[in-house]
Amino acid sequence: MKGSIENMKKIKNYILSKEFIITLLIIAFMVFINIKYPEQLGFALPQYKDGFAFWKSGLLGNFNDYLVVILPMLFAFCSTKKFFYELSGSALKDTILREDYHKYLKKNIFLTALKAVIPLYIVSTILLTFGIVKYGVVLANCNGSTTCLGMRGIITNPFLYVILTYLLWYLFALIYLNIVYIFFYIIKKYYVALLASYISFIVLDFALQAISAFISIAFDNGRMRFIYDLIYGLTPNENILSCLFIIGSFLIISFIVVKMIYKDKEKVVINFEG
Repeated sequence: MKGSIENMKKIKNYILSKEFIITLLIIAFMVFINIKYPEQLGFALPQYKDGFAFWKSGLLGNFNDYLVVILPMLFAFCSTKKFFYELSGSALKDTILREDYHKYLKKNIFLTALKAVIPLYIVSTILLTFGIVKYGVVLANCNGSTTCLGMRGIITNPFLYVILTYLLWYLFALIYLNIVYIFFYIIKKYYVALLASYISFIVLDFALQAISAFISIAFDNGRMRFIYDLIYGLTPNENILSCLFIIGSFLIISFIVVKMIYKDKEKVVINFEG
């Protein structure tokens, strides 16, 4: 009973936090502008054929290319402040004395990623529900990027595509926040670490795209069928399983790096004390 009350209090504090509210409002505002006034933003007014097309285009298409750019920073802003101050304050010492350090670390890493994507989940679910009510669920033939939900490969069910997209966002949040944790350890100043993480992520993504494009050109006669782009974790292409493979493979790498940095609890405490 006491544990349930404590969890409810944590959920309430999260929902009422200014970071959650600001993140939710930014995402909701940009989505509203994108679906309400696309013609004023330089895009032709799309004629949606089904609710999934409305969801896909309204959430992360057209004008909301800008939302995709800032989403990684919003993920970190929304979720990491409490964890950072626990690492850099007295809470970590208390944790080492009272409970398993590695269990504490894993729990916070996975929970923080969930907290990061909840605002996006909320806006996305509302948008999809509205789209299905207004436009229906029967998929039309694909005749344009904004008027259909294109799918290819094994996954051809739109509901399953949406579910896997939600999973993809969570995995992407884990990757990005792992990068943030690396810079927390190095810099130990919250907002400076967030900025350094964001810049490093952009540079890393461009580097991975360039390397994978070069490999594809060298071994695939220039057709470039495989581009390693971490942004697929936010805006999946038609083959969502390939996006999951890309994000999943890099997620493993990011976890290995974080584990190496944070494996020694005494060194972690000394590092943040310094």
